Amino acid sequence: MTTATFTTTGTTTSTVTAAAAPARSSPRDWNSLLARYREPSLTRSLVQLLTTTAIFVALWWLMLWSIDISYWITLPIAIVEGGVTVRLFMFLHDCVHGSFFRSETANSLLGSAIGVLTFTPFRYWRRNHVLHHATVGNLDKRGFGDIHTLTVKEYLAQSWLGRLGYRFVRHPAVYLLLGPVYIFLLKHRLPIGMPLSWKKEWISVLWNDVALVAVVVLMWQTIGFTPFIKIQAPVFIVSTILGIWLFHVQHQFDTVSCPASTWPRGPTARRAAS
Repeated sequence: MTTATFTTTGTTTSTVTAAAAPARSSPRDWNSLLARYREPSLTRSLVQLLTTTAIFVALWWLMLWSIDISYWITLPIAIVEGGVTVRLFMFLHDCVHGSFFRSETANSLLGSAIGVLTFTPFRYWRRNHVLHHATVGNLDKRGFGDIHTLTVKEYLAQSWLGRLGYRFVRHPAVYLLLGPVYIFLLKHRLPIGMPLSWKKEWISVLWNDVALVAVVVLMWQTIGFTPFIKIQAPVFIVSTILGIWLFHVQHQFDTVSCPASTWPRGPTARRAAS
C-alpha cells in the first residue's frame, strides 16, 4: 500500500492511498491501458488540419470582405475566428507531444507554422511545456510553463505589498487582458531569463519573430496595414484571452501540490488531469 500526502494551496491536506486500485496503480499498467489512444492517426490528423485551415482562411476572407461594408459585421466573425485560432493552437500542443503525426520532423514543421499564426515560438514553448509536464504539482520545481501559484503558507509569509501584488496579477481583468499582451507580445518575442544554453529554443524565438515581421510586411503590401490590424487585432484579443482562460482552469489543481521529497508522479498526474 502506497500513501502520499498532498499539501494544498488551501488550509487542508489530503491523502491518496494507491491500494484502492492495485491492478491499475503502476505506471506500466496505466501505459498499457492508454496505449490504444497514444498512436496518431494520419487520416484523422489530416482531415482535422485541412478542415480547420479551410475554416480559418474562409473566415479571414469574410472579415476582409466585410470591412468595406461594416466593421460591426467583421467583429462577430472575428470572435469565431478567435475560437478557430485556439483550435489551431491545440494542434500545436499535440505536435509538442508528438501525437499529431508519427514523424518528429512533421510535428516540428507544422508546429512552427502554426506558431506564427498563434504568436508562439514552437521549440521554446515545447521545452517549457515538457518541463511543465515533468514537474507539475512539484512545489520545488515551479516556473516552467505553469501559472504562478503560492501556497497559503507562502502567501501569508508575504509582505502586504507582496500580497497586494499577487492578488493584482491574478485579478481577472489583469490576468485576461494584460496577461496575453505580456506573454505573446513580450515574453514570446524576447524571453529574457531563458538559459543561453537553450540554443535551439533561442533560434525558434528568432525565427518566429522574423516570420511575424514577414507576415506583417506581406499583408501591408497586399491588403494594407490598417485593414490587417482591424482584422488581426480582435482575433488576437479573443484567441489569447480564451487561451489564457483555458490554461488557467486546466492548471489550478490546488490539491495536488507538494514538495519534491513527497511528490508522487503517478497520483499527481492522474489527479491533475483536466
